[in-house]
Amino acid sequence: VLLWVGFIEQLAAFVTSVSPTHADAPDAAQRLMAETPRQIANAHTTFNVANTFIFIWFTGPLAAFVQRIVPVKPEPEEGLRIRPKYLDDNLISTPSLALDRIRLELTRMGRRAITMVRKAPRAVLKGQAEDLDGLQRMDDEIDGLHNAVISYLGRVSKGEVTRQQTEVLHDQFAIANYIENLADIVETNLVAAGRRRLQHSIQVSEETLPVLEKLFERVTRAADNAMLSVGHADVELAEGVIAAKDEVSRLADDAYRHLMQRVGAAGPERVSAYRIEAEVVESLKRVYYHAKRIAKVVSQVDMEFLQEPEVASVGRKTELAGEEVDGERDREQ
Repeated sequence: VLLWVGFIEQLAAFVTSVSPTHADAPDAAQRLMAETPRQIANAHTTFNVANTFIFIWFTGPLAAFVQRIVPVKPEPEEGLRIRPKYLDDNLISTPSLALDRIRLELTRMGRRAITMVRKAPRAVLKGQAEDLDGLQRMDDEIDGLHNAVISYLGRVSKGEVTRQQTEVLHDQFAIANYIENLADIVETNLVAAGRRRLQHSIQVSEETLPVLEKLFERVTRAADNAMLSVGHADVELAEGVIAAKDEVSRLADDAYRHLMQRVGAAGPERVSAYRIEAEVVESLKRVYYHAKRIAKVVSQVDMEFLQEPEVASVGRKTELAGEEVDGERDREQ
């Protein structure tokens, strides 16, 4: 624009000369209405085409100038890129709908936590440093979702909610915290055990691997069912998770007995291996504890309140089905 300020008269004269005229118009007003639109269009075209020919030779310096005044921000870490999928700010003023979206987001968050637990056996017992790093990145994703869910829950709770909705909000707060704690156990305790295994070059024996993997499998199944019970508000599934307590305890005790018998085995690294393996068992018991706490919350939910109208539930069930398909893909990976 500054370049053209001194040439407005020349621009006007050029545009007038190339634009059609209507000298046969009945009066000046009619002629102005007939000629002005084309003149305005031609002025814009001339201005922009001319500026393009001028500035095309200076795109490099112009880009450098723009980057200097608006620096490129570094890309966020891979694990921090995840964003909430279901939390809609437009629904905060309608708690009944917002609560359902929170349930879907909790299901998504829980599915990621289960993926962590599924990948933990290989990473912790046999994997390399990059496998353990992958678990830590997944925990960062869950932490991001947890922060978003807690913030959203807080905003919904400040609105006009009924006593029953307040109870559900409280339950969802608890479930979000249990899921986050479960993932933290994997990231903090199990990953730490895996790093010590690598640091001391310890190999989990062929006799011990099946014992620990069996406990991993049972705890993972319980946690998986706990997360599914959240998504479907399935009390029966939740009660099955709670009922698994005795089986998990038995498998943990069997693992402890096996490890104690192995302490006397030959090899100077045996005591160090025992400490790492015992920590894995203890951490898995804590993972199950949080899965059981989630299941207890679901088992106490008012099912009539969570019951969805048949028509409205179709879309939500489809979304949940999509999450389960994604979960199957994670399992295959």
